[in-house]
Amino acid sequence: MVSRPAVLLAALGALAAPSARAQGHSVPSDTLLAGVTARGRALADYDHAAWHATDAILAGRSATELAAVANTMLAVQNPGGAWTVLWGRLTAAMDSFYVVFDARAIADPDSFVVRTNPDEPICSRSNAR
Repeated sequence: MVSRPAVLLAALGALAAPSARAQGHSVPSDTLLAGVTARGRALADYDHAAWHATDAILAGRSATELAAVANTMLAVQNPGGAWTVLWGRLTAAMDSFYVVFDARAIADPDSFVVRTNPDEPICSRSNAR
């Protein structure tokens, strides 16, 4: 007697086979792969900056304290490659972003210095146009 998992696998394989043949086999272009690679590396760099900057900011305050004053985090890479990570909050109208803390990368990309910022908007709809 054939086991139920084996029958299920055979049925799934039979269903998948026609769609695989219909799609054909194509090799992605070098340009496409280079774009995917560049976006993946950019995402990894963003994640690395956010991770180490978050560690730096949480060294001086609790996550609860941070969440009480900031509901948004944004990491920005300058043209020289250094990262600045901003914590702040959007207004209720979602038309301005007020920075509460920023963390800037220093000599080592794993090290960030944290500053407390005045409660001023860095971007609002009125000054973005």
